[in-house]
Amino acid sequence: MIIILQQLLLLLLLLLLLLLLLLLLLLLLLLLLLLLLLLLLLLLLLLLLLLLLLLLLLLLLLLLLLLLQLLLLLLLLLLLLLLLLLLLLLLLLLLLLLLLLLLLLLLLLLLLLLLLLLLLLLLLLLLLLLLLPLLLLLLLLLLLLKNAMRRVNRESMQNIFTKKRLEGAGE
Repeated sequence: MIIILQQLLLLLLLLLLLLLLLLLLLLLLLLLLLLLLLLLLLLLLLLLLLLLLLLLLLLLLLLLLLLLQLLLLLLLLLLLLLLLLLLLLLLLLLLLLLLLLLLLLLLLLLLLLLLLLLLLLLLLLLLLLLLLPLLLLLLLLLLLLKNAMRRVNRESMQNIFTKKRLEGAGE
């Protein structure tokens, strides 16, 4: 019975270790996703900077061309509007990426909490495995002590009865 309990506990320990490995792999994947999202954010920031430079150049060109032609001015205004729309879209993408980063960080925190709980469970199981033979030995000692006390009680009761019989026979 002890061997079966120990084997079941060892099997449970192995399953928990496999679950820990899977969680670690999931953590690594989430970290890779975080890195990819950070790279995307950097690329989007670079694009934003380039667009801002383009806007500045276009503004300078507008100032120069205001003196020359009104038609070119209208065209450049249209280009500016398009660039502003692109900037707004990029800003929206940045916000979405930041939200995704926050969600991934929350997932990482949850996984870390789950890992801590699993480690605590593993420690409890190891303590149980270590203490199980000691508890069984203590139980056997208690049973032996109980049987010895019963024998001592029986022998003392028999001694009392035999003394009374001897006293009754002596009278």
